[in-house]
Amino acid sequence: MARTAPQIARGLFFLSLTSQKRTQFVCFSWPITEFVCPTRISYIRIHRSDGTVVFCVDVAITAGVIYPVGSLGPTFQFTTLLTFTEKESYYVTMDHEDITPPVLTLINAPSRSEDLAGNSALPARHSWFVGRTPPMVIITSKPATVSNQNPFTFGFDCREICSFECFVRQQGIIPAYSRCNSNRYTARKLQNEKTYVFYVRGTDDVGNQGNPDSYTWTVDLQPPVTSNMASQTVDCKSDLSPSTLGKPSVSDNKGSNTILTHQDLPASSCSFQRKWTATDQAINSASKIQDINLINLRPRQ
Repeated sequence: MARTAPQIARGLFFLSLTSQKRTQFVCFSWPITEFVCPTRISYIRIHRSDGTVVFCVDVAITAGVIYPVGSLGPTFQFTTLLTFTEKESYYVTMDHEDITPPVLTLINAPSRSEDLAGNSALPARHSWFVGRTPPMVIITSKPATVSNQNPFTFGFDCREICSFECFVRQQGIIPAYSRCNSNRYTARKLQNEKTYVFYVRGTDDVGNQGNPDSYTWTVDLQPPVTSNMASQTVDCKSDLSPSTLGKPSVSDNKGSNTILTHQDLPASSCSFQRKWTATDQAINSASKIQDINLINLRPRQ
């Protein structure tokens, strides 16, 4: 019995079988990428060439169906005691009882030639796939919704083999796609306080074009504004916390979502510097230094 590897099509595959003699026990084993036990009814059926089902097994619940374990790899196996008839052709289908159409359909076009003396040539068969499902593109790398990254490189991927078209413009402009040579695209020369949209779409190797995926973000290259802090001279034993010595005021062009932090740095004898840093939502930052001198105001004994 000749056996060919099945063709996978999102839950639908075909395996062509041609029997050369009768047999009472047949075990099938072939690699299937990322094949896991289904959670709903999923039938494997063996058909004769006329479409008649001669064997059926539910791979979701049948104990005789073996799935990969550990390092065995993605190998799926089942056993049938079906008797195959000599010179009959068989094929195998897998049915997930799903109402959605498969991505691919395998079509076989057999032909047979016979001369005037009645001699028959070996049958010829031409097979091809029909794909009508458009590819799905997913953006995998993108900036924050408010970002200071300029330029920025987008990453994207397609579950099928496909080519990409990309487009970046300010929000409100109709997309005009151009071909991307890889699954990465760099947006350059972005302007401050402008909102941009990145579009990407894919076309598979048979010409199906998918719906575009898009991402909108705003460019903010302007750091927050921090007020100056006057130098102070204080008793070294007094409270030196910011709540006592004061904090700078901060403003930002994108609102009040700004974080203010401080760090005390050593300076000359009996003094230190308090460094204030304001960071906005786009990770722009601005710093100010406050000089603090320490004296001892306690009277001598």
